[in-house]
Amino acid sequence: MAWALSLGACLGGNCTIVGSASNVLAVALAERNGLKISFVQWMKYGGPIVLLNVIVCMVYLMVVYVGAGYGG
Repeated sequence: MAWALSLGACLGGNCTIVGSASNVLAVALAERNGLKISFVQWMKYGGPIVLLNVIVCMVYLMVVYVGAGYGG
């Protein structure tokens, strides 16, 4: 349960600009260099990547914990 919570919280934070400090820093640096990144534009590219990462983590957790007999 702890690994699922940790992975979900870390990966979910990458989906939005304000979800992690590194995202805010990246947008601020981009704006300083003349590139405006909107919230919707960030979600358009970040959303599918986060979804793919969550699926990979879900499969990993199921293989390691359910496959090893730790689940249910």
